[in-house]
Amino acid sequence: MSSFTNADGAPIPVTDDQSVFTVCSRDDVWHGGHSCCYLEWVENKLAVMDFYDLVTPGHGRVQLRQMGIQRFKKRKVKYDEVDDELRHIATTKHHSYAINTDQTIRMMQAFQRFEGKVADGRYVYSFPGGKLGRALGALKGQRGVNCADLILKILNEAGIANVSDNFVNTPRYASGSSNR
Repeated sequence: MSSFTNADGAPIPVTDDQSVFTVCSRDDVWHGGHSCCYLEWVENKLAVMDFYDLVTPGHGRVQLRQMGIQRFKKRKVKYDEVDDELRHIATTKHHSYAINTDQTIRMMQAFQRFEGKVADGRYVYSFPGGKLGRALGALKGQRGVNCADLILKILNEAGIANVSDNFVNTPRYASGSSNR
């Protein structure tokens, strides 16, 4: 079973054929704070969980962060196993998607493409994200993105959800904590 629940609060099965992709936001401010995502799947009959997010190490640079949180344990992943840096995010607003194997593969490929573009210097951090963020980034000759933009891009490219781009993209919007 997933560490996260569906919209009705019910547990979501994680099987050989079904992964769970969860988008979270820290809901302490109007825009949701920060968005990140988790992927849970089964590998060799054991639970695996990875964490992904977009961070800025400063000066407008962006970095895609990926961490294996739970690897090869024969039990459900618990929030308290997430390290302190991520604990505040793991227990906040979230939206989970049960996804098939093809979507899981497309999701991982979308992250790799994004990471390659980050390495090539295509992106610059822009707080508002969305269409406004892109416009502000264009002033620097790059594409302005924020953490919510990453999530929306992955959801759309992997075929998990068709989420429209807003004038401003917020973590709350990316996690489904506001109307889309």
